[in-house]
Amino acid sequence: MAKSALYTKPLLKAFCCLHPRERISHRSCLGIVAISNALPVIIITDVLLGEWRLFQLEEDEEGTTGKCIRTYWVQFFDKNNASGMPLYPNVSKVVKGALSLSHGSADVERDF
Repeated sequence: MAKSALYTKPLLKAFCCLHPRERISHRSCLGIVAISNALPVIIITDVLLGEWRLFQLEEDEEGTTGKCIRTYWVQFFDKNNASGMPLYPNVSKVVKGALSLSHGSADVERDF
């Protein structure tokens, strides 16, 4: 049985960019692009990287770094620019897609 692209070791390593302390590192840019390329969504890499670099400059809300990953990321999904549009629409798509993937190793969970 052939393994899906989502289960390759380098891709799993790319998921580290979603950790609150990792998002500011340079390698997180490579990670978010790798995740984007593996997901079935079409996102222009340059636009995603531009949003990610702006996102890296964003300050965390007080006390969210130690909480669950969903609580951490929600603070950024809800941010809007001056015209009311989402501030990080492409980053949000990639992160939401990545966090919604099944992470189990049992046959039933893999078939999900």
